[in-house]
Amino acid sequence: NDDFESGLGKWQPKTGIAMEGTIVADPINSGRGNVLTFTALNQAGSIFTVPSFAATNVPFTLKFDYLGLSRQGSRGGDFGGFAGVGIAAGDPCNCWLAGTQEGYAGAFGTVTHLIDNGQWGTYTITFNPASQNALGTGFRLMLEDFSGSEGVPGDAYFDNISLNAVPEPSTYALLLGGLAGLGFLARRRP
Repeated sequence: NDDFESGLGKWQPKTGIAMEGTIVADPINSGRGNVLTFTALNQAGSIFTVPSFAATNVPFTLKFDYLGLSRQGSRGGDFGGFAGVGIAAGDPCNCWLAGTQEGYAGAFGTVTHLIDNGQWGTYTITFNPASQNALGTGFRLMLEDFSGSEGVPGDAYFDNISLNAVPEPSTYALLLGGLAGLGFLARRRP
C-alpha cells in the first residue's frame, strides 16, 4: 500500500534509468496531499515496487486512484498513465492492467481504460499473475507515463495504491464455519 505521503521508498526505477517518479502536491487540490507523477515519458515500465510478490495461483486485487490532467503540450485525451505488473528481476513482461489508451490489449486481455478528464478516478482490477508464465518467479507493480501517448511528462498522476491477495472461497468457508461454531457455543452456555 502506498499513498505517497512518505516519498518513494517503496519504489525503484527501471534497470538502467534514473528515477523518473516524483512526488508532488495534488495538482487539483482535492485534499489528497502528495501524489505520484513522472519527470519523463517511458515505455516497458518506469518505476517498480521494491518488494516482489509471489505469483501463486491466487488472484490479486489492485486498487488505485488515477488523474490525467492536461498540461501545456498535451494533445488529445491520452495522457499516458499505465499500471501493470512485471517480473521480479530485470525488465517487465509488459503485463499491463490499466492504461489511458482505449482498447489497448495486454497480456491479461484488454486493459482497464483510465479516463483523462481532469478528475480523480478510483480503479479496482482483479488478476491472476500465475496465468502468465513470465511472472512465475514473482512480480512487482509497475507504473509509467507512456512515451507512445499524446501526453507530456507530468500529466499522469497516481495515488492510494493497494495490492491484496484475494482469499480463496475455502478460506471464507472456514472463517464462516468458525464463526458459526463460536455462535453455537455461545448460545449453548448456561
